[in-house]
Amino acid sequence: MIDMTYRVYLRWPDKTTTDKTTTEDEHVADTAFSRLRERTDLRGKSVGVAYTRDGKQMDYFDIDSA
Repeated sequence: MIDMTYRVYLRWPDKTTTDKTTTEDEHVADTAFSRLRERTDLRGKSVGVAYTRDGKQMDYFDIDSA
């Protein structure tokens, strides 16, 4: 079995990242992605939630346009 590395984080307009979760557990990554997407304190801000697997972007959610 090949281990995969998942990363979920907030990506800001200046390319900085915060609230990063790094895991080999897909369920943990999915949960982190859902929780960041649901953060009401980020609405109206130019920030997105990135979800990557082994360095490749799998999903991206633009909070500002939600």
